[in-house]
Amino acid sequence: MDILALIGWAILVIAAVNFMNLATARSAYRAREVGVRKATGATRGQLIGRFLVESTLVGLLAGAGALLLILLAMPAFRGLAGQEVPLPEPLLPIVLGIGGLVGLLSGIYPAFFLSRFRPAVVLKANAPGSTRGQSLRKVLVVGQFAIALVLIVGTVFVQRQHEHLLRADLGFEQEQVVLIPVRAPMHQVYSALLPELKNWSGVRSASWANDVIGRKHNTHEYNWGDMQAGEWTYVPSLIVDEDFRSTLDLQMAYGRWFSREHPGDDSLSVVINETFAAQLHPDDPTQAIGERMTTPHGDERIVGIVKDFNFDPLTKPVTPFVFDMQDPTQWIRFLYLRLEPGNVDGTLSAIQARWEELTREFPFEHRFLDRQLQEQYEAQGTLAGLVGTFSGLAVFIACLGLFALASWTAEKRTREIGVRKVLGAGTGRIAMLVMRDLLVLVLVASVIAVPLAWTG
Repeated sequence: MDILALIGWAILVIAAVNFMNLATARSAYRAREVGVRKATGATRGQLIGRFLVESTLVGLLAGAGALLLILLAMPAFRGLAGQEVPLPEPLLPIVLGIGGLVGLLSGIYPAFFLSRFRPAVVLKANAPGSTRGQSLRKVLVVGQFAIALVLIVGTVFVQRQHEHLLRADLGFEQEQVVLIPVRAPMHQVYSALLPELKNWSGVRSASWANDVIGRKHNTHEYNWGDMQAGEWTYVPSLIVDEDFRSTLDLQMAYGRWFSREHPGDDSLSVVINETFAAQLHPDDPTQAIGERMTTPHGDERIVGIVKDFNFDPLTKPVTPFVFDMQDPTQWIRFLYLRLEPGNVDGTLSAIQARWEELTREFPFEHRFLDRQLQEQYEAQGTLAGLVGTFSGLAVFIACLGLFALASWTAEKRTREIGVRKVLGAGTGRIAMLVMRDLLVLVLVASVIAVPLAWTG
């Protein structure tokens, strides 16, 4: 949730910039007040203190409003996050403290800016404006919209990344693959059901494994090459049968897969991935075929190399991996069924009926492999939704500030607008006149923010 905290601080900065912009933009309306107070004996320090108290009170009021919104919006936020989100304790002083602090900090510059006016100047009928204040406002507008645009680009990146995680080719078939959990006392069900399923018309292929492929795997001990006896390296592994490759359409790079034509494969052979082969023999990975590997169960030999696939979530790089064959009564945990498309529900109903004929002690359960793997990325999907929501809020607040500045500009130029209307200027031209300078600032912010966000 660090990225959400960062967006939260960005929203506070944008809101503070809005406050500073509007406070300095409306300085002309308070200049006479400052002049009168100074003329009646008020010091600059007293004026600064007054303005800081005002901005702090505004921040405290905003904090009170935020506290109410937090309590009202928390159920919806928890639904969006998909989990229980505890509120910090004690909530009241934290929220009011942040509101007051933001109000105080955002009021510092306006306080010093307003308090420097000289009575002899501001009490004149036509006191000149401050070009320094205008320059700062331009910088602040560019800054806040640069932040908002960086958040937009970041949101697009997070959402695209999540879409990639859901649609990426993992290197094996996920569609129409059903997982059926097999608990330890159910091996008699496996021995009766699996051979039948391999001959069913609705089942393209059937196999078993000790875990779900594509998510975090257990590691097993292996010793190879020049390693000392009793020295083990732990490598992610999957215990499978000879039909597992065809069920998931894993692609062979070199050598062969386990085969019934080689009876020793059930305990004497392993298949590794390309990354492991390249680690064993960087110059020629094919030399790994035939190499001996020792396990706690005895010596085994590498008989094949499969093309690399994502056996871990896509957020992790591909590392060495081993497929092994062992006694199914010891290792079977999941049946893998690749179903024929067209009548998936009917096939599953038939499998369930046959299951219940074999055992009623354990209910029939199944999961689709693609959905199982997509669940790994629910957190990223939730994050993408939250980032989009709060980035949109940041952009909305920035636009509110821009709208307020545009309204103030129109109010300041009321006479000019009236003259232009009398001379025949249309609403579009007048709107462009008012918004032109602000749109230029937004364009400058875009030029700064988009490359920065893209490269960052």
